[in-house]
Amino acid sequence: DEVLEIIYDMKFMKRWFLDPHYSDEFEDMLEVKDMNFDNTVEEYLDKVFYPEEKQVWSDRLKIVSYMLLAQQDKNYADFVYSLSNDGSAKQKFFKYILRKSIYEYYVAMKFSTELNDGRYSLQKLDEIIAHIEGLWVCTK
Repeated sequence: DEVLEIIYDMKFMKRWFLDPHYSDEFEDMLEVKDMNFDNTVEEYLDKVFYPEEKQVWSDRLKIVSYMLLAQQDKNYADFVYSLSNDGSAKQKFFKYILRKSIYEYYVAMKFSTELNDGRYSLQKLDEIIAHIEGLWVCTK
């Protein structure tokens, strides 16, 4: 888990989250209306990250590790490459990506009337965002 925390803080991870139209499975997950986000992540984890999708993300991690190696960041390259081959750590990584994506989705809705399309008031979005921050953002 310590290595995952290091990876989560790496520069390339800042933009690694799913946008609302990433996949049909992710869009379905975002339609869940209750605020039990932990159950939603568990329910949709293997639907969004089905085997072929997991392989795509593993390949992305390997590319990142090669790029880090080319930049002489051998330790970080080793961390990322190890993650690409560790099934248990990758499941945690995918869960982190889903959590981060849910958070980014609601933050984006707060600032995009087109994305929100009148579904939530700003007050309700603030409530949802605060709830998510209490669950995950401070503790990853």
